[in-house]
Amino acid sequence: MAVLAIGCAGYHALGLLDRRLEPQVPSSFAAIEARLPGVSAAELELVLTRPIERELLRLPAVLDSWAETRDGLVFITVECEPEAAGSGTAWAGIEDQLDRLREDLGHGIIGLVGPILHRPAEVWAEALVSVSAQAPNAVGAPGAASGMASGGAPGAGQAAGRGSLADGAEPLPPIASAQRLADALTASGGVGHVELVGRPREQIVLSYEDAELASAGLTPLEFREYLRAQHVLAPGAYLNTDGLIQPIETVSRIADFEQLQQLAVRDPADGDAVSLSRLLDVSREPMLPTVERLRADGKLAMVLAIHRAPGVDLDAFAADVRAVVDAHRARDALTCELVVFQPDVVREELGRFASNLIQGFVAILVLLVLSLGRRVGLSVALVLPCVVLASFVIMHAAGLGLDVVSLSSFILVLGLLVDNHIVMAERIRRLAEQGVGRVDAIAQACRELIGPLSAAAATTVLGFLPIVLTDDPIGHYVSALFWVVLITLAVSLAFCFLVTPQLQPRGAGERPHDSVLERRYKRVLAACFAHPLPLMLLVAALCVGGWRLLGSRDQIFFPVSARPLWLLELERPQGVELEDTERLTADLERLLDAERARDDTALRHSVSFVGRSAPPLQASIPYREFSPHYAQVLLRLDPERDAAGFEQRLRAWMSAHQEQARLRLRPVELGAPLEWPIQIEVRGPEHGLHAAAAAVAERLSLAGCVNISSDWSQPVAKLSVLPDRAALAERDLTVGDVSVGMHSVVHGLPLFDLLEGDVRTPVMLRAATHRRSARESLTDAYVYPRKGDPALLYEVAQVRERRDFPVRVRRRGVPALTLRAETADPDRALGVEREIEAGLGDLRAAYPEWSISAQGVSASSARANRAMIDEMPWALLAILLCLLAQSRSLIDTGLVLLTVPLSMAGVAFGLAVLDEPFSFMTLVGMTALAGIVVNNAIVLLSSIRRRGEQAGGFTQTLVIDSAAHRLRPILLTTLCAMASMAVLHVSGGAMWRPLATAVISGLVVSTSLVLFVLPVLFGLTLTGAERAARD
Repeated sequence: MAVLAIGCAGYHALGLLDRRLEPQVPSSFAAIEARLPGVSAAELELVLTRPIERELLRLPAVLDSWAETRDGLVFITVECEPEAAGSGTAWAGIEDQLDRLREDLGHGIIGLVGPILHRPAEVWAEALVSVSAQAPNAVGAPGAASGMASGGAPGAGQAAGRGSLADGAEPLPPIASAQRLADALTASGGVGHVELVGRPREQIVLSYEDAELASAGLTPLEFREYLRAQHVLAPGAYLNTDGLIQPIETVSRIADFEQLQQLAVRDPADGDAVSLSRLLDVSREPMLPTVERLRADGKLAMVLAIHRAPGVDLDAFAADVRAVVDAHRARDALTCELVVFQPDVVREELGRFASNLIQGFVAILVLLVLSLGRRVGLSVALVLPCVVLASFVIMHAAGLGLDVVSLSSFILVLGLLVDNHIVMAERIRRLAEQGVGRVDAIAQACRELIGPLSAAAATTVLGFLPIVLTDDPIGHYVSALFWVVLITLAVSLAFCFLVTPQLQPRGAGERPHDSVLERRYKRVLAACFAHPLPLMLLVAALCVGGWRLLGSRDQIFFPVSARPLWLLELERPQGVELEDTERLTADLERLLDAERARDDTALRHSVSFVGRSAPPLQASIPYREFSPHYAQVLLRLDPERDAAGFEQRLRAWMSAHQEQARLRLRPVELGAPLEWPIQIEVRGPEHGLHAAAAAVAERLSLAGCVNISSDWSQPVAKLSVLPDRAALAERDLTVGDVSVGMHSVVHGLPLFDLLEGDVRTPVMLRAATHRRSARESLTDAYVYPRKGDPALLYEVAQVRERRDFPVRVRRRGVPALTLRAETADPDRALGVEREIEAGLGDLRAAYPEWSISAQGVSASSARANRAMIDEMPWALLAILLCLLAQSRSLIDTGLVLLTVPLSMAGVAFGLAVLDEPFSFMTLVGMTALAGIVVNNAIVLLSSIRRRGEQAGGFTQTLVIDSAAHRLRPILLTTLCAMASMAVLHVSGGAMWRPLATAVISGLVVSTSLVLFVLPVLFGLTLTGAERAARD
């Protein structure tokens, strides 16, 4: 009954466990953004980047920084200590520092926006919904024909939730309808919050003619203050009337766009009151520079990034999202597509892994029944689902969830779980064959095995300890391995002593136990005892050959597992406008439109993010903002159709446009984030930085790398305004007046924000827009003094063209240039980068002032491995103490630990035969393999020790008989583990295949070592006293 109750509780806990596609990796990275429009990257780096970076690096929680300075924009990425980032103290310290910086920098820099901290996303979006118009919209309200309509209420240029549209223009995203959809999703029970991405930003522009303003004796600043005074909420007073206090306020806030047009102002020419629209050109237009633009299936769109509310079941979240989207699609006639819907992917992935788990269980059940008989085999096998269900209860109580890592962990430990129960069942059966009563057999078996089995389980868990102790993101990604192994082995151990003995059938000793297999094993083992030297030489040769072979395998950092979601990245040279990037993206969209019209296409939907990346969805999708030269296209494919033809046509388009942009196409995979496989960083003084980088680029090209690029890009043309201070002084002008004159022509002077419903729209005062793009018009701009006549810009300043880098990068305050590249064979990226790094010595000698180092997969792999190795001594010390406590013998402890490096030779041969690369997941598989090997070795040696102590000494015959008694449990454990790993190898995908290969091939060799070599080594280490009772 207790087992039944545990099973029911486990099944209930399974429904309560949080389900995600992959683990949420906590991020210790954040970004700081600052904007100063119109300032070159070189000047901005001097006056803004360096002071910000200097103050950030003084914070003890900040470990590293990468500063990217572009024209008008500073973007600094900081890495903080994981503990400080997780607790939030790092972000609080950065916020305090930025507050002081904003106050200090604001005194001497006009128009500075920021610096602002962007914290890392705590939760990834679990659904992306694209929203676009179904048909061309009607022209908006009067006055809105020249630009985009607002997302505010009707009357603000957006009737019935439709974006306004000029004649013949492309349909704009239905902003108000998208906002209503976002509000409805947020109001539903399953959605936490919704991020509206790609909302067209617009502004209201009041345009004036410089000549007319000058003839009226006004300056832009005076006119701006006059207009600002028309839009206020003035403080009033309180009136006491019959004991009641009544507030008084002066309300002159402009409510909407039409009120702004009809605002009564004084005409400077004749002093009459006229509407603002008669005096100035009042229009809506896109806010420049445009920072992002989105398209869904070729149409202008917005995307809703939907996050699940904490504690909400995945199925409930999916149902709420579908219901709300379907309702608004029908009501507002929207084109809404679930471009990315993680609940479906999670259901498919977890269902596949659950199927693998069941298949592994069935394979183990068949093996146990065939080997142990129907009654004993069923009694052992049926404990496994109970252990798994009980583990679900503990996982729910501990706040753990289900994802591909935790489910794969269950498959990984199936072989470990069954071992304890096989050993217990076999020992009870042996005792029953010797005539011991059932109760006494159970009690004696539990006394004999509690030490060895507990030590074996503890050493297995401790082998995974470095994974959870490391602060590396990869360790966080697979940390569920440790917790699942800990929970399941603890539960399995409890079931082994409390449940498994009670399930053993009576009369288990009826079948004779000295089988043909055991008799043959004894003969072979006796031959090994007779010839120990050749056996040791064979083992040594096998070990040396295996380790040498392991070192020659291709190495990758983290294997990928493809999904029916592809990612195409498009990167133009730094410094290009977003419109230029969008033109190339539009050409790609035409190809995708033609592809969607095909009957045999695998393409379902596409979403293009121009100027930014998609919102955070998975660890493997790079996240970027504020990048007008960059575009990211998500392609959702039909998993039931062959994508080879579509991929071929898409790559043909990429080949035709590779001169215009750097293009990358890859499936969106599960696994840790890695943006570029080959990255070489050059750091040092700027005067020779590019010469050193050119030499490195040539080395990359010789190594066969493709798609080589630099994060500094190429110099571009820029305009510099050089004020003539003498001419300014003669006209009573300042450099600040020149700046105001330029801003009034290029961007405009900010007036106020017009609140239309829930949307704030900035209102700008700007000179006539026909001058905005031409250099000649800029030189004709008016510069207004505080008193007197205005001057033309060319009279008091020179406008010159020069070439400079559009982006400048620094790391920890030092100029840094990173070269990025790919390899023709992705599986060889780690090996290629290590070969390149090994050959960089001559370049370091030629450029001694510059640091040249690899930062791609080799650095990431070394960092992850180093993080685990740093924690390994603690795990090894704990394992050593555990083994010593169990065996009370240094020799036995040494023999057990010796089996681990010997068994790793089998991993090398398995990787070579199956042509698998060595990866981080291979290392995890080797850890699991070590647990199984140590388990078998501990129980084998403890069995030999126990029988020797009972006999009063050790003989060769006793050692051989003791090993033969452990033959079937060891073989069964090996076969069960191999069966479960075979399922993972076939169905687990590319990410888990190296792990399964390591366990399967390692078990083949390690089982032979434990069965044939370990008994011989034990016999060789016996002392004279231990050999006293020789036959």
